[in-house]
Amino acid sequence: MALKLKDLFHLPHMKGLKLVAGGTGLERCLHWVHVVELPDVMHWTLGGELLFMTGIGIRDNLAQLPRIIEACAQRKVAGLVLNVGPYIPATPPEVIELAEQLGFPLFELPWEVKLVEVTKEICNHIMSQQIEEKSIQDILESILYGDCSQPELLTNRAALYDYDLAKPHRVMFVRYGSSPPQGKANLAIEQKVHEDKLKLQQIVHDNFLRTGKKALSTLRSDRLALLLPSDGSMQEAHKVDTIAQNILQASQEKLKPMQLHIGWGSPFDQLPSAKKSLEQAELALKVAMTSGKKRYFGYESLGFYKVLFNVSNRKELESFRSEVLGPLNEYDKRHGGELLPTLAAFLEDTENLLIVADKLHIHRNTLRYRLQKVEEITGRNLGDTQDRMHLFFATIVDKYLSL
Repeated sequence: MALKLKDLFHLPHMKGLKLVAGGTGLERCLHWVHVVELPDVMHWTLGGELLFMTGIGIRDNLAQLPRIIEACAQRKVAGLVLNVGPYIPATPPEVIELAEQLGFPLFELPWEVKLVEVTKEICNHIMSQQIEEKSIQDILESILYGDCSQPELLTNRAALYDYDLAKPHRVMFVRYGSSPPQGKANLAIEQKVHEDKLKLQQIVHDNFLRTGKKALSTLRSDRLALLLPSDGSMQEAHKVDTIAQNILQASQEKLKPMQLHIGWGSPFDQLPSAKKSLEQAELALKVAMTSGKKRYFGYESLGFYKVLFNVSNRKELESFRSEVLGPLNEYDKRHGGELLPTLAAFLEDTENLLIVADKLHIHRNTLRYRLQKVEEITGRNLGDTQDRMHLFFATIVDKYLSL
């Protein structure tokens, strides 16, 4: 995965590096390095860079440093390294205070350290990681979507990067709604979407590493596809559940606009069997997107959804939906009503009127009226177990067919 600022302290040529402010930003990923000497950093950066500055361009006016720090933070530069020496004898206290307030990582590096060696080392590290990530992506694409007729070759290639594909694994999908709004796509939006995907990939890997697991991953148009090691233990299902919850929570904090859903398949022992786990993960993902109750599912916990969503005849599902929900759809279309969404919310939540009414932002009496109307139009009794089951299945099928 991407080089982080905290990793800089482990590089041989960075032994003299000292963090003076912005320690909360050490988890930032570093995309490139750049030496700047002019105060107009906005003009020379794209975001994500680690900047080095000797101060030769501002040697007569160090008062410009606060403005440079603010510009770096605004531009989402990863961090700034001041080459302390004849032009910047020491980092001014007001600059340290400002960087700390902004949560912007600010470092000092002794003048004796050769910047050419430092920047070369970091760039080589970044390029090596990019080569590794591309190779891993190719391996995973072959396993999940391509030709897996030579599993030994793929296993040997993965071993070069310390991945043991001879052990059991399972497929996981983390799906994101990240496509730019139709008609509004531009370069800035596309770049933001791509950056968010990379951040999500880092969040996912960080969560697995904290549990001692190392996952293969590849970014696709609408999802992150992963190959997870499986230990086959009875506790593993709970562990994967916890990881999924942690991923959702972390993404909610760091990628608030991104709505995630997660699904994973059963473990497999042989790489050619990965496609079955992929199909199971796909089904679990669809359940996560339609169930309404939670946004993550493992194939083993799908229960009746396995039967419902494995119906191969789509026309049968459409016929069932039309038979049960057709009258409600027609009523909503004619009257601009909200009966179908109200029914779905009532059935998928807790059937607690107060909770459902609050979720729909309507009064409890309005909810009661709508549910009575649902019973009247469908001819089904919400108090009857079989009728309620038919309505529930129909709302799930409706969401499934809309994917």
